[in-house]
Amino acid sequence: FKRLRHALPSAVIVGPSIWGGADPEVAPNNRSAGLFNQWLDETAANGTFPDVLSWHVLWDSFDTDYNPSPRFEVPRLEAALSARGLPTPSSGGVKLMINEYGGDKSQNSPASSAWWLAQLERYDIAGCRAIFAKCCVDPNLSGMLSVNDPPSPTKYTTTHIFDVYAAYAQMSGKLAAVSIAADQTAPFDAVAAVDEAAKAAWVLLG
Repeated sequence: FKRLRHALPSAVIVGPSIWGGADPEVAPNNRSAGLFNQWLDETAANGTFPDVLSWHVLWDSFDTDYNPSPRFEVPRLEAALSARGLPTPSSGGVKLMINEYGGDKSQNSPASSAWWLAQLERYDIAGCRAIFAKCCVDPNLSGMLSVNDPPSPTKYTTTHIFDVYAAYAQMSGKLAAVSIAADQTAPFDAVAAVDEAAKAAWVLLG
């Protein structure tokens, strides 16, 4: 870290890209819990905290002891950083990136894809969708494409997951505020935008 910072002072350094979420209060069975807390302590002690804090979010179900959704992770992460005197997202001192999400069964659907987009927008997190399902046999962009059998007239067709991202890409103008119930436990969220010049509005629910 320090050699890179010395050689390229303006370089944007990203890390730790750890599996299991960036949450100091993860469930005991998550093997990344101790590693992440140790990493936070070390970066606070030696001045090697990155410009962008990155991690992976991959889990099999929303109904688990540990749900690493941004709604729960970001506030606890904010507290953990503040307690160590590290830059926080709310102060603008560090950017957030989930550089692998949506790769498991419960996340690989149109509804969960819309939920992820809404959560990423709500907490100002850069996101990279996990694409590894059948990646080396029938590349399908993690469910965004369907492989035709037989492969004619074209090999691929788009799926409803693709439609979600296409609808999100069409949004323009300014994001609109979306409120969710404080006691809401089910994974549900929305992203909305209003374009006054185009006299158009969009709401994407999931």
